[in-house]
Amino acid sequence: MRTHHYAVIALALVAAASSPTEAVAQVRPSPSSVNVNAQGVTTTIITFSGVAGYSMAEALWCGEIVSASPAGGSRCAPGSVYGQLPARYDRSSGSKFDVVTDVMSIPASVARRAYQDAAAGNNSAFYYVRRFRSERDDQYVAVTLRLTSGGARTPLAFTDVKLAFDPEVPVLYVANGDVPSPVEATLRFTGSGRLTGRWEIVYPGEQMPSAVDLLTQGSMSSDQRNSQRRYTQVSRFNVFLPPTGTFVLPGPDPARLPTATDGIYYLLLRIESAFDAE
Repeated sequence: MRTHHYAVIALALVAAASSPTEAVAQVRPSPSSVNVNAQGVTTTIITFSGVAGYSMAEALWCGEIVSASPAGGSRCAPGSVYGQLPARYDRSSGSKFDVVTDVMSIPASVARRAYQDAAAGNNSAFYYVRRFRSERDDQYVAVTLRLTSGGARTPLAFTDVKLAFDPEVPVLYVANGDVPSPVEATLRFTGSGRLTGRWEIVYPGEQMPSAVDLLTQGSMSSDQRNSQRRYTQVSRFNVFLPPTGTFVLPGPDPARLPTATDGIYYLLLRIESAFDAE
């Protein structure tokens, strides 16, 4: 059973198989193979160990790999690259425990190219290759990706989260003491499993969440997660997500949302953990 961690911010309301590189590379991925959605986005977490002295460089998706000699591991074969991870979407983070956490989000365009190659008779598996660099050498670490339908056999991961009041407005104006309208979250995801988390409220005058506070917990190392700021808890949830790809999560009881003080309140959705169904 794999465990993934996430955290999402939402709305405001106003009160007035084995990797080919494992045998030779010092850096090792876990997991070494992942089932991915052939028809859409897939997001999963990969942990690399043995990274002391290395820094993470570019990441590529490709259909074939070859020896990276004189560097270690296997790199993408020329002409087989499907895409490169943009630096602005690189959410990898280091740790004092000699491991690094990488959030791998495969765009639908990459999955589509892999599917087209498989339909043409090429290998149905493709690869995610991360380069690790140091002063002494480079290491290329490949993770095998296997195309599936995107159902229960793929990792449980979210591709989109949309929160909305009823009626749907980005900012809801409420008179002092009145009860706000209901809120819900529409979740789009791959895989299937159990979802637990909480709703939090940021009161007027409280320090706003920083960029680090809004990072998904899965994109942070375990020793960094406790540094995220926590706010007043409104309610908790524990639900099962069937392999349907979409789920509407009801928000907290509107009567529990505070409106007694003038100012802007922010409602946060914190998804603490998502356990894959086996």
